[in-house]
Amino acid sequence: MENDQNDSDDESYRQVYSAGIRLLAVRGHSVLELQQKLSRKQHALPLIDRVISDLLNAGYLDDQNFAYDYSRQRIAKGYGPLAIRQGLFHRGVEARHIEQALNDQNINWLEHAQTVISNRFEPDAIISAEPKIEARIARFMQHRGFTGSDSLRALQVLRKRISSLAD
Repeated sequence: MENDQNDSDDESYRQVYSAGIRLLAVRGHSVLELQQKLSRKQHALPLIDRVISDLLNAGYLDDQNFAYDYSRQRIAKGYGPLAIRQGLFHRGVEARHIEQALNDQNINWLEHAQTVISNRFEPDAIISAEPKIEARIARFMQHRGFTGSDSLRALQVLRKRISSLAD
């Protein structure tokens, strides 16, 4: 009788472990994300915790690596530090991992903001002094997770650069 219970526990463990591996094969996950996804599949919480622990020990699950990869991907898509921090925080990543991941990217946020603005807006819009257009650029940059000061400085630098090219 006890053997049947052990076999059932082993089979349940294998199912949860396999589900975790399949999820991680698609993309990286934070510990919290993986716990939530596995619990949605109605797996027992102690079993999920055991699988998470085993995946952590095996090196398949690592919040620091997840934070680094996530921030790299979001930077490539034109997002700023505020949006990246918020996204990682909502995925349950600790603040120390978030800050380390952003520092490891070694990025100049002002230059990144300039690139994002110039990729999204035409030069005429960038050099325009119309408050309506400036507000549109500011809203876009805020939505992308840039600080107001970085957005404003990036816009000023781009205006100078475009004006000097026009001369």
